[in-house]
Amino acid sequence: MKSRRFAGFNILVLAAALGLALPAGCGSGSRAILPPAIPADAARKAIELYDTEKHGFLDARALEQAPALRVAFPGAAQVTEADIAERFAAWKRQQIGRMQFSVTVTHNGRPLRDATVRLVPESFLGEQFQAATGTTDQAGAAQPTVPLTDAEDISGVPPGFYRVEITKAGETIPAKYNSATTLGLEVPPVEDHHWRFDLQY
Repeated sequence: MKSRRFAGFNILVLAAALGLALPAGCGSGSRAILPPAIPADAARKAIELYDTEKHGFLDARALEQAPALRVAFPGAAQVTEADIAERFAAWKRQQIGRMQFSVTVTHNGRPLRDATVRLVPESFLGEQFQAATGTTDQAGAAQPTVPLTDAEDISGVPPGFYRVEITKAGETIPAKYNSATTLGLEVPPVEDHHWRFDLQY
């Protein structure tokens, strides 16, 4: 499996100009969607959850079990509670409640259509975060969204750390891509990022 995040290739577009749900008073004509509240101890809980060897930080081995954090801090020898807390603070400063984007899924380089892409928020983010789902089209692209409450609700995903689960009815996709996923991503508040997951099985 290959997962990549890089600029300039239209696999995922995460754009502040398209479909962002902003808080009231930000000049948006859209319905105001505030970011989910993150518990004050969320960064500490993230370390406790994955720091099984009790180092007080997440080393490369621990990050293998935390795919979203591994992607959010690429190449890091260690990730500390302060590192994670600062990322939360960056999301809060942007005050973006929800954003639209698409994820492209391929199977051995070819688009995987009719697959379900589920973004599962890390548990340490708290109970206000919901899973987002989407179904891939003929090009393998899906636009995950959290559940919508009514016709005026805005689709998209809040900034956060998410585990990625990919399934398809009638097809056996290895557990490392779903129930025991090794895939993760961060939904950041403003930067353009481009995501692709190439499933190899």
